[in-house]
Amino acid sequence: MATLGESKSARKHVGTAPIAASDLNEGCDEHFIAIKKDLALVKGLSEAKVEKIVEAAMKLELCNSFISGGELITRRAKVVCYIDTEATFRPEKICLIAERFGLDGAGVLDNIMYARAYTTEHMHQLFTVAAAKVRLDSRF
Repeated sequence: MATLGESKSARKHVGTAPIAASDLNEGCDEHFIAIKKDLALVKGLSEAKVEKIVEAAMKLELCNSFISGGELITRRAKVVCYIDTEATFRPEKICLIAERFGLDGAGVLDNIMYARAYTTEHMHQLFTVAAAKVRLDSRF
């Protein structure tokens, strides 16, 4: 398993809380602008590479930690980065679910980047690192 989560989606709460969809989109855009600024400071990254890394970061899925086993394996087929904010990630569960579907558990874990986020700022840094890894690693 690669070392590098999960967060509850705010989008499903639009309309139930005093948050407009436009506010969420604006906040999301501001987040990616901040990522671009951080990446622009890294020597060796061209503007085109920074754009590709940010595009990869936009593809990361944030999902709820309370899901069924079938939904978990379906999501894990698509989601390769797990940023754990609540210490709920259990590799043994991934292996059991993978074996249930006839997949090699170790092979599935090799395709998952995992990191434990302790603060919001730390999570922001992990997103930046994950986007770069997804972009540079041919497996992802």
